[in-house]
Amino acid sequence: MRELGGEQKWSVYGFYRIDYNQNLSAFRRSNIQLGFDYRFNKYLSAGMDYRFGTSYSRDFHRFRARLDLSYKLNTKISIGLRNMMQHDIAYLDADYLKSYQPEWVLRNRLSGKYEINKKMSAGLFTELFSRFQPNQNETDRLRSGIKWSYLYKRRHGLALYYFIQHPMDGSIKKHQVFGIDYTFEIEKKKKEKEKEVVGLITCAEINDGIAYLKHSFLYRKTYLNSFEASILSF
Repeated sequence: MRELGGEQKWSVYGFYRIDYNQNLSAFRRSNIQLGFDYRFNKYLSAGMDYRFGTSYSRDFHRFRARLDLSYKLNTKISIGLRNMMQHDIAYLDADYLKSYQPEWVLRNRLSGKYEINKKMSAGLFTELFSRFQPNQNETDRLRSGIKWSYLYKRRHGLALYYFIQHPMDGSIKKHQVFGIDYTFEIEKKKKEKEKEVVGLITCAEINDGIAYLKHSFLYRKTYLNSFEASILSF
């Protein structure tokens, strides 16, 4: 959902997602996220976002910054490299932060995409997760997967994907995830240099034999040239 066009532009967005587990019968987690992207040119873009998540057992605040490189080898094949720094924290309380030992996660993802035709594409990726703490740095997992996407109607999209996550330090268990996404977007062109997109994403996953359901509601506003206007309008 964060793919930007080749023109220079700012984009701000927000989404809300609710997850279910235990074969879709129980609440798992609720998330709200706000962020922005900027595309420097057709090869390079950057962005930052903030996410708040809550469940019955815990809350968390997640801060992320990323740099995306993409290159089209020909009319059919493109490759991408994403470098992302991620930081989770349980509380923003001043007393808690005095003794908090920060932990950062560096995520390096290499991906490839093949455009089968105007409506259908296939891709694969591999992503390495590395943790950085005071006096301790380690690589803890590797996630690799494949994805098939199909735009079967205007603004209606369907995607199937599978990924496997390998632990590398024994702190997490191995995961295999099968999923299907349905995406619906409503696009409104308000002015010559503005565009709004309202979207609905429904995702069903099977993770180690347990079914999960995720509903996401997305809002994005794009400005081709003005960052200040996008902040004021969001």
